[in-house]
Amino acid sequence: MSNRRIQKRTYYQIRIALDSPISIGNGISADTDADVIRSSNGDCFIPGTSLAGAFRNYICADKKTKSIFGYSDGSEGSMSSVYISDLYFDPESVCLSIRDRVSLEEDKGVNNKFDLEIIETGASGLLSIETVQREGEADPDEEIDEMILAAHEGDIRFGAIKNRGFGRIKVLSVRRSVFTADSREEWIRYLAGDPVTGDEELAFEEWSRNKSRKKERFDMFQVPLHLTGGISIRRYSAQPGKADFEHITSNGRPVIPGTSWNGAIRADARQILIELGLSSADAQMLIENWFGKVKEGKKGAESSSCQSRIVFAESVITGAKVLPMTRNNINRFTGGTKEGALYTELSYADGDTVLEYMIEKKESLRPLRGLMKLVVRDICEGMLAIGGQVSVGRGIFRGDTGKWDPEDEDLKALFAEIRRIKDGNR
Repeated sequence: MSNRRIQKRTYYQIRIALDSPISIGNGISADTDADVIRSSNGDCFIPGTSLAGAFRNYICADKKTKSIFGYSDGSEGSMSSVYISDLYFDPESVCLSIRDRVSLEEDKGVNNKFDLEIIETGASGLLSIETVQREGEADPDEEIDEMILAAHEGDIRFGAIKNRGFGRIKVLSVRRSVFTADSREEWIRYLAGDPVTGDEELAFEEWSRNKSRKKERFDMFQVPLHLTGGISIRRYSAQPGKADFEHITSNGRPVIPGTSWNGAIRADARQILIELGLSSADAQMLIENWFGKVKEGKKGAESSSCQSRIVFAESVITGAKVLPMTRNNINRFTGGTKEGALYTELSYADGDTVLEYMIEKKESLRPLRGLMKLVVRDICEGMLAIGGQVSVGRGIFRGDTGKWDPEDEDLKALFAEIRRIKDGNR
């Protein structure tokens, strides 16, 4: 490899902004259970290793298969043609906050409560990518273009909880600079910081105008919804003068986290499968195959965890009104108020949002698409509530259920899958 002449070097300067919060932990729990990684100067960033891992997984997950990221298969192998920098966020654009989370069992019991530090939506930064094309190798730039498009459209996400609304970016602009053996002097000036060398920085819309993706991993679905009453997904506060509880917000806007959508939808989907005739165990098996599971094996044993095949986005509620409320805590046994148990809450009422989810483009997942159509119908008809305090009317949505089609191919695939399992053909 070292004897192959370099034919071309390409440098990408990609300006991005977070389209959702991101959680990049540093393994330290000083302020939260998972603090955001920072440099020695205190600047927040995404390590190049995290970026490269996400990009490589999209291009080719198998390290034994040839790709622009290199490969290793016994005595055969090649080095990577791609070099990815750390992505540092502009300090003035960074807004940090803390999210409270709980890990729920299938019976909705709380297994673990924890919090994590996140970088809020809107933070911007610059990502640098360098590619090298050597003699006898294919041009890697086409696959870099594919990766940029995929990241912009949400097929590639970064950090933790990326299947539940975190880690999505939007590409704002792209600058591409190409140097060959005939432009050594320009290359030297570029490395010295000459701003004249290289292509002009283009806004993403202009850069991507004549580009198209060769592969898409997900089908995206968007369901417009109207909040008919209030919603309460609580964030707690112990600060004097502030409400004891308030609905969760991101940059001051009320949101529904992807984790909340997942929890409610997963439980409803399981119940639908049982009502369609599956046993509780069989319904649980399907849910874990589709929505993922985390089951650590005993020490030395292999884990039986699997990744979710469906991705939920974080939803912003627009046009909602703040609903402050002071309430008494009621003793469930006597029916009277608990002495000194007065608390205040800030929830949101009315407003519109969009449930957005993506499902992998696989024929084997057509039954999951059918199941989601039944769940979405429950949400649109107000049969499935999201968040807390659902017993007092919170979290109810309305939407257009559309015309019911008994010949829908996704639903037919779902019913066929249920019959197959009931017949013992696993």
